[in-house]
Amino acid sequence: MKVGKIVVGFVTGFVVGASLVALFTPWSGDEVRETLRLEKPDVKKRIDRVKKKIESLERELEERGEDAVQEKKED
Repeated sequence: MKVGKIVVGFVTGFVVGASLVALFTPWSGDEVRETLRLEKPDVKKRIDRVKKKIESLERELEERGEDAVQEKKED
């Protein structure tokens, strides 16, 4: 699975979840907007961290796959 698809899935899930919270929250619209405004930078940072972890995992898995193929060729 490509990193882009994973990130798109993560972001889509986040947007859907945030939309549901906005629809069913007992807070006023002003309170919700203020909370979202304050937490937006933190969410961006978390998304960037997840993206970097996924990219790192992708590189590691690619290296392991290449090593496994090379090992099989040597057998």
